[in-house]
Amino acid sequence: MKKTIYLCIIAFFFTLSAVLLILYYTQEFDEKINFKPLLTKDEIDYKYSGDVIQEINVELGELVLENNGIFSEIYSFPEIVGCLNFKSDSTTISRRQIRVYLDYLSEKNYPVNKNPLEIPVGEKITFKIKGKYSPYSNEISLAKLKESIQTISLYKISKKEPNPFESYYDYYSNYVDCNSLSLDSKPLQVIPILI
Repeated sequence: MKKTIYLCIIAFFFTLSAVLLILYYTQEFDEKINFKPLLTKDEIDYKYSGDVIQEINVELGELVLENNGIFSEIYSFPEIVGCLNFKSDSTTISRRQIRVYLDYLSEKNYPVNKNPLEIPVGEKITFKIKGKYSPYSNEISLAKLKESIQTISLYKISKKEPNPFESYYDYYSNYVDCNSLSLDSKPLQVIPILI
């Protein structure tokens, strides 16, 4: 008799766990990545010394997260990499990668550096997707950049799952070769640039 009661209790908790998991993974949660269709000169912030560019900042779009489910959603931010595309292959600009990052655009201060982020039930959160380009040791003039650059390709990189037995963990996109990405992957979005 005791075995039957124990088996019924175990079956009940197993069924309850399965139902809760099904409800969690099928709840209504929306992730929308909206990139700008075009970037113009007025939307790009240049920082330069003399005629040499030190840094370029631009808003690329928005990430909108909405949780209409019955449980809080644990959300991991996507890893997005941007690459400059040039009008010709003979350009002397060697650095193509753009660092893509998120900035919150909400009444509540959601930390974008906390990954994953817990999104409460009924919340709609909007993050700005921004890009930053630094030529580092390559001296590029604004005129050279204007005549060379054509578009920005944005790629979503799959994150590696963390190994719980390693103390150090590094994401793939710390160094991404844009030439390999353009050959091996399809971009999420290609944004034309009118400078």
